[in-house]
Amino acid sequence: MATKIVRQHTLRATFDKEQQRPTALDVHRWIDEVLKIKDEELQTIQLVGKQNAAYLKFTSSANYERYVQRHTGTSVVELLNGATTTVTITPAEDDYVSVRVLNIPPEVPNDRIRNTLQHFGKVLQIENENGLIDIVTK
Repeated sequence: MATKIVRQHTLRATFDKEQQRPTALDVHRWIDEVLKIKDEELQTIQLVGKQNAAYLKFTSSANYERYVQRHTGTSVVELLNGATTTVTITPAEDDYVSVRVLNIPPEVPNDRIRNTLQHFGKVLQIENENGLIDIVTK
């Protein structure tokens, strides 16, 4: 039986795709100045351009719980250039994982990729793109 990998102690900040995309600097500034999350409270910040999202993984469940209570919901982020964009913050426990695999020859069929990666979870989508393969699992 496959083992599902679930994000833990992680918030997902999704920026509106219809509005201007924030830069990495905008996101880091927003985390520091608006959310007021200290560097030592975060384990990682993962920016996922295809989802227009940032994942904030906290160092402890206590830190995570404190910020999930304060910041879950929708708000507006002011970008460095003066524009604004809407952001929605949610817990990330049920999110899918997007994996980009490099250098898989085009002769490898998608069924083989799907079977090879099934232990990471159910493969929902495979996109072949100029020698790169994006795989979405849940």
